[in-house]
Amino acid sequence: MIARKLFQQKGHFSLFSNRYFTMSSQQKTVVIVGGGLAGLTAAIEAHDQGNVKVILVEKEKNIGLISKIIPQEKYAAAYMVLTDEAVEGFGKSTLGFYASKGFFTQVKGVDGLAKLMDVDEKDIKKEFEEYDRHVESKTLDAYGKSVFPGRLLVPDTTYWVALITPVVHYTMGGLNMNVDAAILDEDASSVIPGLYGAGEVTGGVHGHNRLAGNSLLECVVFGRTAGRNAAIFAKSQ
Repeated sequence: MIARKLFQQKGHFSLFSNRYFTMSSQQKTVVIVGGGLAGLTAAIEAHDQGNVKVILVEKEKNIGLISKIIPQEKYAAAYMVLTDEAVEGFGKSTLGFYASKGFFTQVKGVDGLAKLMDVDEKDIKKEFEEYDRHVESKTLDAYGKSVFPGRLLVPDTTYWVALITPVVHYTMGGLNMNVDAAILDEDASSVIPGLYGAGEVTGGVHGHNRLAGNSLLECVVFGRTAGRNAAIFAKSQ
């Protein structure tokens, strides 16, 4: 029902076309549900298959169940603080990439860290001293933590700071589809003609648990499948 309504009207979805290719007025049109890599892959495949115009339907930001569950203004958050030593141990080139995207802020010394976090410098030093005692004694802290990679009170170190918040990493489940990437109707067996999907808007590909890395594979495999079959459908009409 959701898919059919989506196909008939915009609803809470944004439609965009002619985004990647120059289309002619003579082209036939198909609708593919899915944004990002999956949608782009589908659009490229459909375009390569012939003179077919693709309308990608992508869910608008901050709409849906998740945005209602997780408040948009007040949410639980924590700071991740790394010393230069910890950054080198993790991989400075990797964290440098995240820093270039604005996910990390670099500050000099505990005083700079206190200003950034808007916390009393004495409180930070007290917390770090407690942490460092467990590093030296190799004992559990009050929360049962047993792994302490390195000291936090390090002279002249640069602290790398990131704000950690709840995030939707991947959505499991969505519109029913078949192996041809065609979206199924309410009966879960008959297809909605001309409507195809790929990516997180569709469900059932990964079973109960998605293995790491398989989402990219899904985007490429079913993106191409959706684009190819959408083009074939359009040219048959």
